[in-house]
Amino acid sequence: MNKLKLTMIAMLAASLTGCATIDQLAGGSASPINKGTVAKGAGIGCAAGGALGAIFAGKDGALKGCAAGGLIGGGFAYKQELARAREAADAARLAGMKATVGVKTETSADGKATEKFQGLVIEYDPASVVKPDDKTKAFFDKLGTILKSSKNELTVRTEGGAGCLAVVGELNGRNALTKHKLDNQCGKVPTDRILVSPLPELK
Repeated sequence: MNKLKLTMIAMLAASLTGCATIDQLAGGSASPINKGTVAKGAGIGCAAGGALGAIFAGKDGALKGCAAGGLIGGGFAYKQELARAREAADAARLAGMKATVGVKTETSADGKATEKFQGLVIEYDPASVVKPDDKTKAFFDKLGTILKSSKNELTVRTEGGAGCLAVVGELNGRNALTKHKLDNQCGKVPTDRILVSPLPELK
């Protein structure tokens, strides 16, 4: 293999590694993770993987490299999306709430399993949200930040009585619902819950 090929491989490998590092440093907990991000990650992976494949095996190698690189890029975005949901769940638990993150495991053609975010369910004490303490406010800050940073339209379902109205007020006060669909079930559904999901069938 000549010196030019070795240099190109090193540059492409560095670019793949750099994508993840830059995203982590720049985004933090507020980084938007959505279908566009997944597509972008997959596209970058495809381009880099395809170039590597072309170096080794011409056109056929480029196609195979694109597929492999796309899986790497897209898979990273899904992991980040799931990480954001788990951060919100952790903040809810610190505030004394019960939190569940729904995950679906899909297996690709090559047998690799990928976890994908399905939904976030928060069960809250009405009294704690009507008169929120610092930990409860921190939870709403975290959830609000995640909702505002998402470019995907999500469904935010609120359930319960007086506490439910307080939840809507907390999120509205943070401008967290402007880009999303609010399924307001306050006074209609007795359970005290917040459900955030890209899937309308989550109940």
